[in-house]
Amino acid sequence: MSFLLLWLLVAVAASPRSGPSDVVRTQVRDAGRPPTVGTASISGVVVDDAGPPRPVRRAVVTLTGEGLRPSRGAITDDEGRFTLRRLPAGRFTLKAERGGFITSVYGAKRPGRAGTAIRVTEGQQIADLRVRLWRGAVLSGVLSDVTGAPVANTPVAAIPAREVTPAALTLSNNHEAMTNDLGEYRIFGLEPGTYVVRAGARRIGGIEIPVSVENALSEAEVDATLAALSARGRGPIAVPTPSGAASTAATLTTPGTSVSAAPIYFPGTPVAADATPIALASGEESGGLDFAVHRVGVATIRGSVAGPSGAPVPRAFVQLSTSTAPMLFASTVPAPVTANSGPDGTFVLGGISPGDYRLLVRADVGPPARVGGGAASGRLWWNSMPMSATGTDIDLGTLTLQPGMTVSGRVVFDADATAPPVDPTTLRVLMQAESLGDAPTQGRGRAMTTNARLLQPAAVRADGTFEVTDLVPDAYRLTASGSALTDSGWWLRSAIWNGRDVLDAPIHLAPGETIRGVILVFSDRRTELSGTLSAPGGEPLSDLFVLAFPADAALRVPHSRRIRAVRPDSGGRFIFGNLPAGEYLLSVLNDVDDGEWNEPGFLDQLVAASVKITLADGEKKVQDLRLSGGRD
Repeated sequence: MSFLLLWLLVAVAASPRSGPSDVVRTQVRDAGRPPTVGTASISGVVVDDAGPPRPVRRAVVTLTGEGLRPSRGAITDDEGRFTLRRLPAGRFTLKAERGGFITSVYGAKRPGRAGTAIRVTEGQQIADLRVRLWRGAVLSGVLSDVTGAPVANTPVAAIPAREVTPAALTLSNNHEAMTNDLGEYRIFGLEPGTYVVRAGARRIGGIEIPVSVENALSEAEVDATLAALSARGRGPIAVPTPSGAASTAATLTTPGTSVSAAPIYFPGTPVAADATPIALASGEESGGLDFAVHRVGVATIRGSVAGPSGAPVPRAFVQLSTSTAPMLFASTVPAPVTANSGPDGTFVLGGISPGDYRLLVRADVGPPARVGGGAASGRLWWNSMPMSATGTDIDLGTLTLQPGMTVSGRVVFDADATAPPVDPTTLRVLMQAESLGDAPTQGRGRAMTTNARLLQPAAVRADGTFEVTDLVPDAYRLTASGSALTDSGWWLRSAIWNGRDVLDAPIHLAPGETIRGVILVFSDRRTELSGTLSAPGGEPLSDLFVLAFPADAALRVPHSRRIRAVRPDSGGRFIFGNLPAGEYLLSVLNDVDDGEWNEPGFLDQLVAASVKITLADGEKKVQDLRLSGGRD
């Protein structure tokens, strides 16, 4: 949990000053371009922050930033010191890394957290920077089977039990280890936090092993069968005749079911939501995390796909995806199980571990058709349902496809120029299912077989209209892409439907629903909110966070584009780019975890100690902030 500064901020009247250009320019590849050099330099020391600070020798220090070609690097000497010379003016990030430590950036107050940008002027000699490294935490234990024998050569992973951003993952040194011949594992270099431990499955390519109470195999015979299947990868294999040796209770399932080596979570459960979370402090080692992997009863799911007329649909794409607990990081989610229906419309999904799932069926039914005289239905029809697997085979019967839903509208341009220099046909409109997060989109038709839950972007027509078809029931976030947004400085400012901006909240599509009249507003006027954060005496502050969030509580939703946190640079300057117009509150925090503001009630406690500002479309506002008292 973050610690708030306990004093109110003072909004400082700032004299007008010009901000950076509002046109975003793409960077040109460095290949073939001469390196940038200057007369500035940066030097400092890398220290181990555990206990009394000690120098870290042979750490790799890297400086990156816009306009610095190539990035600069150095290795610390025996006293932990480094120097980077011939630097141009600019705003740079300094990173340090060494084995056994958590990669860190200059100015970070805790392991794996954002740091402070270093602002360098021409000829400036910056000395005695202090970059802190923290020793990583450790998880260790022994993996065994139900007989107590060690399980070797099996991956064991530490999964953060919270939402983790890609930026945070780049600072993580390690999250997985392989067991040795004694079944031992040791995962090191972990950031402080809470984790769950998962032993990976030894996958057998979807092949099931029938085991019944009346015809049970011994543990050794099942192991031999699994090993042979693993070696062959696929195809039939002779199952050995039972020897009559007694089987352990763990190897027996209900008659007619199968067993599988599914992922197992500490302390020994196949269900990720039932895993025991383990809290780690910086540098802490948590050992003795011993647990057994065991085979669990798995189910076979069967069904058939039919069109509206009742005729079987061949080559339909069937996908079974896990429904996960919200607290768990996405890497705990097993890959979806997929299949295609046969000529008679039937499909089989095998080896399904116990858990909650969502089944989705999609098929290409041919050229787009009009449904009830309304909007085009598209080519891909669907059927979807939630379901649970308990180890018993499931027969779903016949699943009848329904037409996909449609979202349509048009684009408009709000520009300073009389004629916007944008070809609408270069734009693409995407509907991204909220349940899939930031998963990449896939195509239709043949490409559908890789991931039919997402659609290819819809092209905008020459008259500015668009139509996204083939949607299934879900909550969607609307986005746009195209060269006009990357090369010309344009951005999607709003998407208005039913009097509200759907960029601020998802669109919920119900079965059979059609949404028309969405207005996408593109603008070349970019907003910018900037300022300087200073102490009561006026000296700039760079080791705090400035958080901007909506004054309207209804807009404080998770993952909102209106909520941002930034660290001021070494001169105390902070910048928020492309915030939508509206009223905002600015607050200052000692520290904050990335995404912590998504937790219920977090932002509400900041309101009283915040400064309110109003940002108009295209406005570049400067709002300096000064703390009104000392720190706590």
